[in-house]
Amino acid sequence: MKKKIILTLTLFVFCSFLMVAPIAAQEVETEHLNITLKEAQAITEASLIKTIKSKNNDYKHDVSIQTSVAALNGLKQSIHEPIAIEYTQNEISQTLPIYVYDSLDKLKNIGLNAVSFDATISDFQDKKTILNRGHVVIYDIATRQNITNHTEVTLKRDTYTSGLNRSVIFEVPQTTISANISVDIYDTMVGDLGIMSKAFKTQQKDIKSVDDLITHASVSVYRNGENITDRLTYSAKIPLETGLNQTIPMTINEQNEVFNLYADVFDVADSQKGISAHDFNAIIGEVKTADDILRLSDAKSFQLSENSQACKVTVDNSASLNPGINTIRLRSCDLTLDIQAGLFNTIDPQQNRGITYESAYLSDSDLKNKTLVSGSFAVKTYALNTGIETSNTYDFILPQGVGINQETQLVINGKLQNIFMMTHIYTALDRENSIGVIGNDIVAKVEDVTSKAGIVDRMNLSAYILPSNETILTRKIRIDTDKLDVGLNQKINITIAGYDTMLAINADVYNDINANQGLLAHGFNASVDEVDNVAKIQAKARADVYDLATKKPMKLNLSVTELKTKGNNQQVTISNGLLHTTVTANLFDVYDEANQEGMNAQPISLILGHVNSYTLKYLSEVEAWDTQTMTQIASRKITMVSNIPQAVGSMQTRFATERGTQINVPTTIYDNRISIAANNIAITFDEAYSLDAENVLKLMNATAVDNYSGADATSVTLVGWELINQSKIPKAQPIRLSIEARYERYTSQINVYVYVFDALNEERTIALNSNDGVTTLDVSSLSDEEILELVRAEAWDLSDINNQTITTVEDIDVIKTDATLGMIRLQARGAIRNNVIVYDTNHSNPELKSSDVYFTLDEFRSAVEDGSLNSKFVSKATLRLVGEQMIHDIIIDPWVRGYVEK
Repeated sequence: MKKKIILTLTLFVFCSFLMVAPIAAQEVETEHLNITLKEAQAITEASLIKTIKSKNNDYKHDVSIQTSVAALNGLKQSIHEPIAIEYTQNEISQTLPIYVYDSLDKLKNIGLNAVSFDATISDFQDKKTILNRGHVVIYDIATRQNITNHTEVTLKRDTYTSGLNRSVIFEVPQTTISANISVDIYDTMVGDLGIMSKAFKTQQKDIKSVDDLITHASVSVYRNGENITDRLTYSAKIPLETGLNQTIPMTINEQNEVFNLYADVFDVADSQKGISAHDFNAIIGEVKTADDILRLSDAKSFQLSENSQACKVTVDNSASLNPGINTIRLRSCDLTLDIQAGLFNTIDPQQNRGITYESAYLSDSDLKNKTLVSGSFAVKTYALNTGIETSNTYDFILPQGVGINQETQLVINGKLQNIFMMTHIYTALDRENSIGVIGNDIVAKVEDVTSKAGIVDRMNLSAYILPSNETILTRKIRIDTDKLDVGLNQKINITIAGYDTMLAINADVYNDINANQGLLAHGFNASVDEVDNVAKIQAKARADVYDLATKKPMKLNLSVTELKTKGNNQQVTISNGLLHTTVTANLFDVYDEANQEGMNAQPISLILGHVNSYTLKYLSEVEAWDTQTMTQIASRKITMVSNIPQAVGSMQTRFATERGTQINVPTTIYDNRISIAANNIAITFDEAYSLDAENVLKLMNATAVDNYSGADATSVTLVGWELINQSKIPKAQPIRLSIEARYERYTSQINVYVYVFDALNEERTIALNSNDGVTTLDVSSLSDEEILELVRAEAWDLSDINNQTITTVEDIDVIKTDATLGMIRLQARGAIRNNVIVYDTNHSNPELKSSDVYFTLDEFRSAVEDGSLNSKFVSKATLRLVGEQMIHDIIIDPWVRGYVEK
């Protein structure tokens, strides 16, 4: 900062130096020269020589000054340093110390030195501060002793204004000391900067930027006396706060230094008057009158000129304030000002927030609806400094159970607050009509709530008028039910005499109950196929054990009575070992839950010639039940809605009720009353002569059933079997027989076919035929193919015999069992023809001799059945061969065998 340098010469002199001619007659003779700054700035070499000659009282000898020009210039430049003037007089070199003062009183023998300085206006409130800033020193000019501490120094003026090169005059009372020092006076100083500004008056809206603020405050910034305002940047809070004598901090960004400006800031003003008030926040209840608003907003009106009209501030809308942010209009004469008033239930200055909420009126069921709970409290949070609503998450620690005048603790953004909100929880609530009811939800065994008195006793009802919670007389409370059935979440409607309201209390009624659990089951209607196992029965009865506290099913396996057939009023017992109940089940062939109807019917069997709608309905025995009342629906209200069958076969006949419930009845239409089923069969020649008709029917799997009753026919006969062996039996050709069945007076008959072969496999699916006893010249030389051709072997596949279709099988194997006698075996896929004899004409046939053979009929049949016929025949006939040949087999004419068997 620029400093005004006042030349102060502090000259150190030798004690032996003697002053010679004094400058003034009154001057005390000293060893040095005392002059003022003004005199020092006016001195010349000639005047200095004259002073030296006078001081030395030697006018005869010339004085030659050796002091450099720079030293002399230093005096002129008021450099406050001691000056030693070297000179020669009378060939003697001498030194003259010169002391320069800002002000001298040579009569009082004192001098004052000071320096130019910078100061603020406030510095002048303390004289000591100014003396220190000016480095003011008082000297005894004779001895050069500092007598400042023993000398009073005063300022000529008491008040100062800011500005550059201001004159500050230091005086010493009762002396002529008066030192005029140049001082730069600033409004404030920060660091090495001096700042000038002025207090100003403005409307808040006129200061839109820092530049506006600098202009209105006439801000100038100096460093060393140089104005550097435009070289710096500044920041301040805009908009300004309103009010008188507002302190406005402004920051010099480059220096990070802050200085204050001062202003009267009005919200609204004209040239004559102004209104000032500020937004305010208050607790709800603190603002009841207009005077409260004026006090909290510090509302004031101002006269800006002596001639302006004095006006009071009034409030336009004090009666319409609500929780939250309100706009209030203030009026002073023709000026109006809108301010913002935040009214809150609680104010948290540390968090810079105000919170509003309402008392909540909730039903017990509302507590599960977080959105509804939050809406009932209507919690809102506002920033105190802006009045803007802030976004937060709210949770609530609600009371446990119903009751009025309870408290809920607020949680904001997961943090528990020391805020408790009034909460009224009712069992049932009618917000529209402002009625709340408190009572007990019913949890009971069904047998305990079969009367209105039993229900009311368990409810313990009280009713209230909202929001005052004024109690309604109990005798005015009515309920709409005389008894309760089993079920959860049933509603008991409540009305109150004289009030247009309807509320509901919840009732959970169980079949059986203990302290912790309730068994719940319902009678039900179902079709038989819907309940064909225990799990389905339990599901249909909606049977489960519930936790009474949570009303959640425990998903237990229960003991349940099984259901087998359709029928009404079937009793189903359900139990978990501790709790028991019995429910009623009505089972139908078809149950339509939507129509609440059940239908039953029997399958229909009918001969085509008897088919008509009446007979079909009669035979179906169709019936329908109204399951709401469990009454049977008149038969005339059941109609057949399907087409009448036109052909033999299986189909569905559909019947329907007037409500639209339908049942499909299995229907079978027959040609005859009796149905006969049998297979075509293949047998061997041996079986053809040995089997009776009954065994043949078994082979055919023959069955006969009465189509109406489903009963077996009373008799089944194979017609024509007794004539089968009375004529030659053809090989591999179908022989037609008949099966006749009888039931009561009804008969029926079908044709079946029998095929006869030499051999069959075990499954009777492959047949084998060949000739026997053929001759050839040389058996041993024949190939298998030649032998097959010789014996005319044939094989058939019988898998499609029921369609009278048999197909040839080519792969027949030839096995030679005795080449000498020409014995061979034929085999085709399990069908075996043993001991086929081929006679060799190159050899003489063995001579066979025997005696007559006698069998009883029983003995012969027994031998046939156990396979011992050949061996017994040989032993009885004492057969023998001529020569040493052995007898291999005995071939008995099948015709004889069959005849004997019969």
